[in-house]
Amino acid sequence: MPTNTGPVETPPARAIVDWLESIGLGRFRDLFAAQEIDDETLGEITETDLEGWGVPFGARKRLMRAIAERADAARLSSSRPTGNEGVERRQITALFCDMVGSTELAARLDPEDLRAVTRLYLEICRVAIEALGGHVASYHGDGVLACFGWPEAHEDDPERAVHVALAILRGLRAPLPPSESPIQVRIGIATGLVVIGDLIGPGVSPEAVIVGETPNLAARLQQIAAPDTVVVSAGTRRRLGRMFELRSREPIALKGFADAVACWEVVGEVIVESRFAAHIATESHVRVLCQCSPHHTNSPLYPVLRLIERAARILPTEEPKAKLRKLRVLLRTGWGQTKMLPLLANLLSIAAELPSELAQLDPAMRKQRTLVMLAEMLTELSRHRPVLLLIEDAHWIDPSTRDLFSRIADTLHGNAILMLVNLRPESDAAWSGHLHATRLQLTGLDRRSALSLIETTASGAPITPALMDRILKKCDGVPLFIEEFTKATLETGAGLDLPAAPASGRPRNIDVPATLHDSLMARLDRLSDAKSVAQIGAVIGREFEYDVLRAVTGLDAPLLHRGLHLLVEAEILTQSGTPPQALYAFKHALLRDAAYASLLRARPDRRGDPLVAGGRQAGDMALGQYRGDQPLAERAGPARCPAARPGARPA
Repeated sequence: MPTNTGPVETPPARAIVDWLESIGLGRFRDLFAAQEIDDETLGEITETDLEGWGVPFGARKRLMRAIAERADAARLSSSRPTGNEGVERRQITALFCDMVGSTELAARLDPEDLRAVTRLYLEICRVAIEALGGHVASYHGDGVLACFGWPEAHEDDPERAVHVALAILRGLRAPLPPSESPIQVRIGIATGLVVIGDLIGPGVSPEAVIVGETPNLAARLQQIAAPDTVVVSAGTRRRLGRMFELRSREPIALKGFADAVACWEVVGEVIVESRFAAHIATESHVRVLCQCSPHHTNSPLYPVLRLIERAARILPTEEPKAKLRKLRVLLRTGWGQTKMLPLLANLLSIAAELPSELAQLDPAMRKQRTLVMLAEMLTELSRHRPVLLLIEDAHWIDPSTRDLFSRIADTLHGNAILMLVNLRPESDAAWSGHLHATRLQLTGLDRRSALSLIETTASGAPITPALMDRILKKCDGVPLFIEEFTKATLETGAGLDLPAAPASGRPRNIDVPATLHDSLMARLDRLSDAKSVAQIGAVIGREFEYDVLRAVTGLDAPLLHRGLHLLVEAEILTQSGTPPQALYAFKHALLRDAAYASLLRARPDRRGDPLVAGGRQAGDMALGQYRGDQPLAERAGPARCPAARPGARPA
């Protein structure tokens, strides 16, 4: 991707930009970049500094308040108890990559040359893994074990793992000097539950960080993969949906696994149309879809360039001349004027040279001229037929694309263009302020609609009324939750009247569906150490009172207030009243379940453990009684929320 649309942001600068965007003050990102503000210097900013930089009064006050809240969050982080709190039950996606023919390579190359080749290969793997938020867990000679979903979860971790695998294969196509032939690898990917974290104590080796069958399965799948191919497990395949073309393989017996294991080979990536866009007729208008991606939040104009490629039917494998010919045809069919061809060719990396009228401009002016020309393409298209511009998942939009669509939004009046943007509530501030914007808040389904969705998703499979009620209670009217929870229930045969689990003798529960687990944990992980407050609240119940939580956590009031404020602001919790009489509740039952499920089933009763010690202190305030696995708080209603014992599991 060319870099002529703006400067490349460093990770510290990106963090500050994300923070400014999150508080609705993203318009000051260039100002903070010019002052070289990072996390270390942010806390040193004074109101006098902001005034000297020309920041208006209202924005100065908002910035100073936000800076103070960020400092409180840092203190909350430093107050976390050490020890077993760093160990969690997590769903991760493990990727294992191993070199093919390393023994033959060692026989051919001098040891120093072999070391150089191996280091380059491992560096290609590391860069690809970390670029999409993965974590290198360990190196095994010329093998690499990476995990996605820890220490921070993303809602698309399996998808990220496959993208990384394909990126590694692309990175190894050319020979690594001094070797004269390309390196070949095999890659296995598996998704499942593990216990992960600092399992023994400081200084533990990376190999001891992950416990569970998931990394072992990834390693076994790698062994059966053909050179330069990627094989994924059934758990990973379910999470990928239609994002990749997969080829089914015969179930195979793997060492250490009792039953034959189903697996699939990744053929390549496919273009997926928006689920919403698929329902819109296009006879009387032109539909223009810009799909933002969590993998390209720092790639300038990514959704716009992919849109142009799709519209022109450009394939990655085509020669530059063929791509230019298709671009020229696109412009002649109403998408713009032929004078735009050199610019588009440069943006799409088809031609290296910039148009002369842009090459002589400084980078800032060049970017503005580029945005003007791209906006003209849409305007030109609207002169032929009305345009429906769909911007999907705008919470992942890159800054350059946001600037482009802000420019278009300001000029909608007089053009036959309807812009429809869907995004999460926390990203709303950047869009709702436009003059012609209408904000539609999507609410949960009512009971009748939710029941209808359950029946449709079940496709005729029998679901008892009791199970329907259980799904409704867990999903709170969220269509995605209802669909995935219903599917997971049918796949596992889970129900309310199943026999007891063999190990415990207690009734089995319906767990958080694997397809939702990463998404829910990602929301908690984004809150950094406020997550620990959510986890302790989840032990108490879906609803809990401030005084009970204060006794259990042992945190000072200002730090606890800050943690709760972050959770309420992120819509993890809802709040009624003000502390110390406040009552909190998880907005969705599945959020509570995900927070609880990340805790170990049994926690050691250490003298310094605030959860255990606090539980004893809270004994005179709340009952700590459970019936089976269901907290009394869930049966007794909101009148009083009892403290839960640490070892119990949620319903």
